[in-house]
Amino acid sequence: MITGYGVSESVKHYYSIYGGELKNKRVIIQGWGNVGSAAAYYIAQEGAKIVGIVDRDGGLINKDGFSFQEIKKLFLNKNGNSISAERFTSI
Repeated sequence: MITGYGVSESVKHYYSIYGGELKNKRVIIQGWGNVGSAAAYYIAQEGAKIVGIVDRDGGLINKDGFSFQEIKKLFLNKNGNSISAERFTSI
């Protein structure tokens, strides 16, 4: 969790320096391991719109963005370092 938190904080810090805000930004998460899933959790909590999650086996897409509750559920239900979801598309 702590490394994912650090990633999300670095993204927030970027916007604090260069303007804008994280809220409503469209984000794609690469990897759903310990870092990626935790970063997604914290970034979604800040109001970013996570529109895609990709891991080594496939991914999920939601053009409108996953809600924080959906990201939280995906985080809590992950299978090791993989996404565990009904709408998962394998590659």
